[in-house]
Amino acid sequence: MDNNFILAVGITLAIASYFPVRFVCRTTKNYLEDLQENMERENIYDFEPANEPAKSIYLAFQTETAKREGRVHAEWVEAERAAVYREAIKQAKRLGLRSPTIEEVADAERSSMGSKYYATNWSQQVASVMTPLATTVN
Repeated sequence: MDNNFILAVGITLAIASYFPVRFVCRTTKNYLEDLQENMERENIYDFEPANEPAKSIYLAFQTETAKREGRVHAEWVEAERAAVYREAIKQAKRLGLRSPTIEEVADAERSSMGSKYYATNWSQQVASVMTPLATTVN
């Protein structure tokens, strides 16, 4: 074999073994930096429902989540559930809808758990049980 050929193969192997690792590390680093930057820019209201009563219920929940620090899990879960319930009752009166029960609010919360859009799902499920009140025609 030609010495130049052996040298070329050696250089090629050295380059091939060096660049993919360096490229992957650089790409991973860029990906993680971009991900962190996007997370910092992401607005917690990006998935805010557009329509009432879900929108107000969602905002009441988000307001209550800001108070989580310093509370134990059970305390903030109950506080958030109560805030959603209070807002649902308020919106039901304002919009002429049936008020949900605390059990319906809790059921909606449980069925939303594990979702990436937990708050949105919860508020929309609560809103879905708030059906219009029957009106009497004289």
